[in-house]
Amino acid sequence: MDAQQEEKIKKTIEANHQDYSKLCDQWEHARQKAAELFDKYALAGAGGGLVLSLTLLSVFGKRPVWPWLLLLSWLLLALAAGCVLLNLLMTYQANKAEICRAKNIMKEYSVNFTTEYDKDRANDPKLNPWIERLNVLALMTIILGVICLLVFGGLNLYRYNTPTSSSSSFSWSMSYDQAHN
Repeated sequence: MDAQQEEKIKKTIEANHQDYSKLCDQWEHARQKAAELFDKYALAGAGGGLVLSLTLLSVFGKRPVWPWLLLLSWLLLALAAGCVLLNLLMTYQANKAEICRAKNIMKEYSVNFTTEYDKDRANDPKLNPWIERLNVLALMTIILGVICLLVFGGLNLYRYNTPTSSSSSFSWSMSYDQAHN
């Protein structure tokens, strides 16, 4: 092999190593972003659901109508939080696996890393099919949990806002005050 060919191979290896480094940086950035988003959404969802449900309980007193809706809502919101936690774990593991995949391909095919990595990814286009499914499940359970909270709140608001006699608005306000004292 002459010096010119060796220099060309060396430059190709350096270029491929740069591509490899960029790729690993992208996957690491994606992993970090997923962790940041999880923290934000988990705190907001758990805190919001708790505050809303505690507010509803304090407004409707000790004997609310259909309390099972509130319990179902808590269950659904907990399931959503569990899906988000599991999704975060799977995303982290999938990104870590991609870094390992890139590292192994770089070791084996340092000359044509980009081509080999693209070929390897074409055979396995999805990182993890459960990541998308968990996102959908989390979204559905959050929506259903919020709907249960809204129905629970609406039923109980209707119960406490229904006048005992329809003679006047004054009698309604008196009955409302009596019910809450």
